[in-house]
Amino acid sequence: MNKIAITANLYKHKPIKPLDIINKLINCFSKHSQPLLGRYGDDRIPFIDDDGKSIVTLITSGQVDIWRNHDNLLVATVIAPGILGLQGSDFRYHTHTFRRQGLSDILYLTHEAAMKIINENNLASDVMTYQAYIGDHQSYRDIVMVNSSTYSIVCMMLTELAQHPNHAEMSVEKYILTRTRLARSGVMKILSDLRYGGFIEMEKGKLIKLGIPFPKNY
Repeated sequence: MNKIAITANLYKHKPIKPLDIINKLINCFSKHSQPLLGRYGDDRIPFIDDDGKSIVTLITSGQVDIWRNHDNLLVATVIAPGILGLQGSDFRYHTHTFRRQGLSDILYLTHEAAMKIINENNLASDVMTYQAYIGDHQSYRDIVMVNSSTYSIVCMMLTELAQHPNHAEMSVEKYILTRTRLARSGVMKILSDLRYGGFIEMEKGKLIKLGIPFPKNY
């Protein structure tokens, strides 16, 4: 089985976001949270409050992009509903930058308060399920991105973009290039060939229609 077939099959088993559990947790946490205001004069999200305490961030609308600092690569986008910081570790906040997009609504509470709520409401199992989803999603991305062909990655990025609620407003080129280290010329050639073959429809650089499965061989 070639790589694109493996990648396409993998997408069918992409980790499913546990929306009910996330909403349940946010509902419990939000009663004890407050709006997260910009502290740096821009869209960056802090990992500690004004008293130096670790915080848990609740994304109730919009999205947060996670950028890897050493190469400025967009490694993940958390679309509402979502929760950041339950692990209580600040390691990733030193290696990545978390940025609020647009008018996203974000709340926060201290990690200490979140742990108290979890214990008082027997939410440990829900938290473990959500953390398992995050771990699975990270593994999924690694499998897709490591040692895969340019064609396989482009097809996967197109498939993911098509699932984004705002895909019709997003540049296909920018979506792929900010999330990968692929050469622009190679990406544009593949997009052109897929358009010519009728597998995708684009207008003004935006994805209008996606026809799958993509060809197994390229």
